[in-house]
Amino acid sequence: MKCVVIAAGYATRLGELTKNFPKPLLKIGANTILGRMLDDIDRIPEIDEHIIITNHKFAPIFEEWIKANTDLTDNTDKNQSVQSEQSVVRYMKPITAGNLAHYMVEHTTMHAWPMSAGRFDIGSLDTYYEAVKRFG
Repeated sequence: MKCVVIAAGYATRLGELTKNFPKPLLKIGANTILGRMLDDIDRIPEIDEHIIITNHKFAPIFEEWIKANTDLTDNTDKNQSVQSEQSVVRYMKPITAGNLAHYMVEHTTMHAWPMSAGRFDIGSLDTYYEAVKRFG
């Protein structure tokens, strides 16, 4: 089963911190926001693939992150696929992320699971620094 992560926003409320860098790849301790989330999702045995949707501005940064992740080995195809032992992380070039969920509901079966690690909303500099303090 595929897990689709929509990471296509610009996080403008985080100001200079995300002006030229994607919010999902901000560090929280030794990991990134996205890395922490994928670690939690990987506990769900039915998930065997992650599809990360991003925007054109941050695409090269996500590609570098995938290549630099030591748990992944390079297996790049036209969709910038990188395969690991447990899953395939596939980066897809920009699409209209805002319409993705609506499209998928009409064209495929959707599933949901409760996340064991819980979530923390990072929507401002204050909440980002609070997350770093709390979880870093």
